[in-house]
Order: sequence, then C-alpha cells, then structure tokens
Amino acid sequence: MIEKNRRPDIPFITPLRFLLAFGVMMNHFGGYVSKNYPPLFRILCLGMVRQAFFFTLSGFLLFYVFSSDSVSSPKTRMRWYKKRFVRIVPVYYIALSLALVHYALFKKSQLSALDVIVGSVLRFAGLHSFFPKYVYEPGVLLASWSLSVEIVFYLIFPFIARFAWDWNRKRLVALLLVSILYSTCASPITRNLTEDRFGSSIWYANGLMYVGCFVTGCAIARLTNLKEATSPKSAWTFMGVGAILFFVDFGILFHVWLPSLLIPLIGTAFLLYGSGQLSKLPHPPKTPALLDFLGNSAYCLFLFHGPIGSICNSVFLRAGQRSIHDSPVSLTIYAIISVITSVLLYKYLELPIRARFSAGPNSTSADKPFRAGSR
Repeated sequence: MIEKNRRPDIPFITPLRFLLAFGVMMNHFGGYVSKNYPPLFRILCLGMVRQAFFFTLSGFLLFYVFSSDSVSSPKTRMRWYKKRFVRIVPVYYIALSLALVHYALFKKSQLSALDVIVGSVLRFAGLHSFFPKYVYEPGVLLASWSLSVEIVFYLIFPFIARFAWDWNRKRLVALLLVSILYSTCASPITRNLTEDRFGSSIWYANGLMYVGCFVTGCAIARLTNLKEATSPKSAWTFMGVGAILFFVDFGILFHVWLPSLLIPLIGTAFLLYGSGQLSKLPHPPKTPALLDFLGNSAYCLFLFHGPIGSICNSVFLRAGQRSIHDSPVSLTIYAIISVITSVLLYKYLELPIRARFSAGPNSTSADKPFRAGSR
C-alpha cells in the first residue's frame, strides 16, 4: 500500500516546471529568430528547453513519493496507473480534440485522409512518437510526442521501483553514472540513425534517447532518500551549480560542440539532489504560493500553447501585424496571452476534472497530488 507518511515537499521544483514549459513555448514560437538575438534571449528560447528535465523529474518524483510496496502487486499497480491516467489523459484529450478541430477548419493539409486518421488515432492512443512518419503529422500539439514517451516510462516504473528500491548507495551511484553515460551516447547515435531517413526534426522525439534521463531521476531520488540531511551551504551549492549547468546552453552561447544531453542532464541531477537536501533541513525554504500555482499550471501551458499560438498568429496577420515568429512584440503578446489562458484553464478545467475523476469511496489523503508532482 502507499506510504501513509508523505515525504516533505521539495522546494522550488514546481516553479521550475513552469519555467521549462515557458521555455518550450518560447522555443516553438521564438526559437526561429533567436539566432539573431543577444545571448539572454537565446537562453530564454533555447537554453531552457531541456526535455531531459521533464523526464528526469518524472523519474525523480515518482521514486521519491512512492515506495516499492505501492506498485508491488497487480492491484496496487492498477491503482497507480489509474492515478497517472487521471492526471494526464482527460486534459490531453480536450487539448487534442480542440487542436484537431482547428487543424480541420483552418489548415491546408497535404496528407491523405487515411494519414490524417491514422495520425490522429495514434495521438489519442499516445503512440505517435514510435511512428516517425506521424510524430508531427497531422500538425497538431507537436510537443505531445514527449507525453507519448512518458507513457512508456510509466509502464516500466513499477518494475524499476521493485528492482532498485533495496540497492545501496554504491550501486545507485553506479546506476546514475551509467544512465548519464547512456543518455550522452544515445543522443548522437539516435540522431544519426533517424536524421537521414526521417528528417532533421524527428531524431529528438525518439524515446530511447531519454530512458537514461528517467532512470537518472529514479537514482537521484533514492540517493536523496538514503542520504541524511546535509548542511544548508552544501544544498544551496548543489542548487547553484545545477542551475548554471542546466539553464546555460554552452553550445549555443559559445558555438562549441557538446553532447546535447550531457550538460543539462548533469545540471538537472544537481538541481534535484540539492532540492531534495533542502527539503530535509529543520526549517526548509518554502516556495511562494503564487509560484507554486504557476508551476502547477505548467501542464496546461505545455498542452495549449500550440493552439493558442496558431490562433494568435492568424489574428496578428489579419490585423496587418507581423507574425509571432518574426516580431518580438508579437511574441511577447502571445506569451502573456498563453500564460494567462493556461492559468485559467488549470483553475477552471484541469483541477475540476482531476477532482471529479479522483473522487471515490476509496480516496484517501495519500491520493492527493504531490505538490511538486510531475505532469
């Protein structure tokens, strides 16, 4: 059964989710012009966009919150899978349905009717990232490939939890190093295998590249649980070094080649470990409620920024203004609209849906979402 004593909330993780979702949005609509902008803008558009963070965070929080007993039997596994389904799928289906309607009404498709149907079905099934032809076709909710990858991680998590729960610190450190090495090597290998056949924009949607990120998060969480509380100075040092490594894309800023997942993945590991240590302090820092709320709205921002961007672009062009891709002013207006809309959708759509699907005679306080939970 699920542990009755919930672990302490981890400071700053939830706001980071918002920053990363915001970075994904900026990359999709501002990344096209970022090469002509100063370094700070390029960090905002590209340096923050690290899918490694989302997958590593998922592994970290799942392993941090749950014990191996919570997924040890078919009954508890099904309960766990149901909670994941409620957390992700209903809002995703709403966003996907709206995006498909917009696609059918306003976009000129060069796909055959069969390809549109197959691509749409794969999106509803969450399998489109495993079929390179349909990763971006039909062109709706392009970022949703990462949800497709995460579904696989949810499937394998119960077995990872039972496998590594009793490992000691040395074995966990070895697992951590192997996971980081795998992720570093998988990125260029996956790119070489997929780029020539499917195009340059497909390679990073391959789930095999991110398995190491997810396992890295699991290992960091278990190490956090095993480690006694450290000094505040040490915890803040881990946080600071991790933030520098994660948010600053050295390859983009200084035009040097680096394995695309190595630096941000190490930075993510430092951030998560430092945050976990901060949570163990006698008086851990508290995340402001507003930042927590913004962080919790990150999933809606992640899902809906694409359709919102398409609508804003249409409005801007019809009004004789420059598109989001070409104008910093249009991009700023779009970003403000997206954030406000996502906050409203979280409060009046996502929260009520989760409350309705989660309600039941067997619901307990342990079933409530973790404050710093993954998407």
